[in-house]
Amino acid sequence: MHLLTRQPNISPSAALFIIYLLGASNRTRIGVAAFDKGLPLPASRALIRALFEALRATYLVAGLIMTVKLKRLAARVTTLALALACLPALGNDHSQLRYRSLSFTNLSIEQGLSQVSGNAIIQDSKGFIWIGTQDGLNRFDGHNIRIFRHDKDNPASLGRDFISALAEDDRGRLWIGTRGKGLDEYDPLTETFRHHQIIPGAKGRGSASDVKKLLVHEQRVYIGTLQGLFYLDMKDNRVRSISTPGLQSGSSMIYDLLLMPEGNILVSTSWGVFSLDPETLLLKQKYLHITAPYGSGTNALFHDSRHRLWISTDKHGVLL
Repeated sequence: MHLLTRQPNISPSAALFIIYLLGASNRTRIGVAAFDKGLPLPASRALIRALFEALRATYLVAGLIMTVKLKRLAARVTTLALALACLPALGNDHSQLRYRSLSFTNLSIEQGLSQVSGNAIIQDSKGFIWIGTQDGLNRFDGHNIRIFRHDKDNPASLGRDFISALAEDDRGRLWIGTRGKGLDEYDPLTETFRHHQIIPGAKGRGSASDVKKLLVHEQRVYIGTLQGLFYLDMKDNRVRSISTPGLQSGSSMIYDLLLMPEGNILVSTSWGVFSLDPETLLLKQKYLHITAPYGSGTNALFHDSRHRLWISTDKHGVLL
């Protein structure tokens, strides 16, 4: 290439054309005239023959180098393609690859937590993390933990220290389900608690005052207890019972409540999954009926981004 470009009247592009002709033919006879934008190419046959052997050797070496490089590139492309192909198997856009660098910080009694058994946890609209334990309600602001406990001398304190469920309404009020003391309402403006009896006179573990799950939807607080399903109407602060005809007597324990996109509420019970229509308050068996003995019902419900329902059971694993 360097020798060709030093010949008179031979431009670099014309030299490239000569190299192309030499590499494309095993013959030394060049019977064509090369032109570069109309410029003549008066290169002698002797010069072309002299360069041919050197160029053939150069092409062979360059070909070997390119072959090795292409093989390496192909291997890298194949590896990348396999890695990309594996991404759907790891999940959707929130795949596991995004969470490999997750780190965990332990919040325990040493860091100010009231008790180590966390029964319920939510983040409210202001960003606070609320943690319900067996010995008090904890509010974590990212740095410090504030503990709320029952005070027998203060009627506006927490009703009971054993917290079993938490939920927040659109006014920023926190609803607290307790073990054996029913439902509490926390007002963040006054920092006081208001108590709501689910069934007058019902108290203690195993009763309707033993709350398992809370769900806030359209000015109602739905309350799943060990003795059936109830709701509190925020308009009059009264608690009402929801009929559960599909549940056998003495086995109306409610484990979970899940609001579905269409507006119905799924209810997880000892005898399968039911659907509650908030308009009519009718409860109908929806998805399955567990035929195993009592106690092997459905525990938890989850609706994922692909509109699949996940059902956790006692003795039948997770149903999808």
